[in-house]
Amino acid sequence: MKTKNFLVSGIVGGIVYFLLGWLFYGFLFKDFFPPQEESM
Repeated sequence: MKTKNFLVSGIVGGIVYFLLGWLFYGFLFKDFFPPQEESM
C-alpha cells in the first residue's frame, strides 16, 4: 500500500510540477525570456 501511494504521489507531483512550470514560464515570465530572433 505504501509503494502504491508513493508511486501515485510521485506521478501526480510530476504532473503538477510540469503544469506550474508551463504556467510560470509560458505566461507569467514571457517578457523575461523573449523568443530567439534566429535559430540555427
